[in-house]
Parts: sequence; structure tokens; C-alpha cells
Amino acid sequence: VPGQCRLLASLPFVLVASGLTFFLPSGAICFTYCRILLAARKQAVQVASLTTGMASQASETLQVPRTPRPGVESADSRRLATKHSRKALKASLTLGILLGMFFVTWLPFFVANIVQAVCDCISPGLFDALTWLGYCNSTMNPIIYPLFMRDFKRALGRFLPCPRCPWERQASLASPSLRTSHSG
Repeated sequence: VPGQCRLLASLPFVLVASGLTFFLPSGAICFTYCRILLAARKQAVQVASLTTGMASQASETLQVPRTPRPGVESADSRRLATKHSRKALKASLTLGILLGMFFVTWLPFFVANIVQAVCDCISPGLFDALTWLGYCNSTMNPIIYPLFMRDFKRALGRFLPCPRCPWERQASLASPSLRTSHSG
């Protein structure tokens, strides 16, 4: 197309570049995420077993180490442990959503990039659309984080004050430092 500059890359270059910049890191990210998810689930099962009094059975089944504690745990400590366990699971699921969106938006581009180097059969319009789909991933993160993470909503509310945003009002009611900073 006259007036356009297109990079025509060789197949070895595309394979090495795509492998080093997307496929190899993606494999490492998936491996790490699976380890995080398994650890969060084990922790949730351990906390659930502590609150129901079935810790020894769950520890033997999942081989989750249990630290011996003298006496019976208080209801407050069980509640706190359950809260942290839920937060860990929710954070790992949010991470899964972010990774899923990353793969959905960038994988088509990298596959098309390799196909283009092999057969030169991807139209410039489709290739541009797939490139922009990948770029759109960056705009999704600021949407996904506040949707799934309450702490992020609160922090965002502190930096981007909005009189109609409910998360900012909740954050300002929860934190005395915010009440003094808003009134002064």
C-alpha cells in the first residue's frame, strides 16, 4: 500500500521474537499463577478445616502443614483467618481474570504475526485490528482492578475524588485520616 511503512520480518526473527517476548513469558506466568492458585486454595481449605474442627483430616488429605497451637483458637482469630483466606482466593481469581484478558487480547496478534511470516496471508486491516486488540489490554486493567478489588477501589477513591462514587464515601468513613484531609 503506497504511503504506508510495513515491517516485513523473516520467519526466524518472528519465531524468536514472539517466543522470547510472549510465548516463553506466558508459560512462566501460567506456571506461577497455577502455583499461586493452588497455594490459595490449600490455605482456604486449611482455614475452613480449622473453623470446623476437622484440621487433622484436611491436613492429611492435602498435606497442608498445621502449626500446633495451645488451647482452642478464639472466634476472632478464626474470623480473621477466614477473611484473609477469602482475600487470597479473591486476589488469585482477580489475577486469573487479568491473565485471561491478557491472553485473549495478545495471543491473536502473536499467532497472526507468525502466520504472516509464514504465508503473508493476513490482510493489513486484520493485522492492525489484532494489534489494537492487544493495545486494548492496557485499558482493561484499570477497569478490572476496581471491579474486583475493594482495596483498589478505596485507593482509587483517595486519588480520584468523585462526589457520586460510593467507594470513596465508604473509604472516607472507614479512615479517620481521610476525614481530616477532606475537611482541611
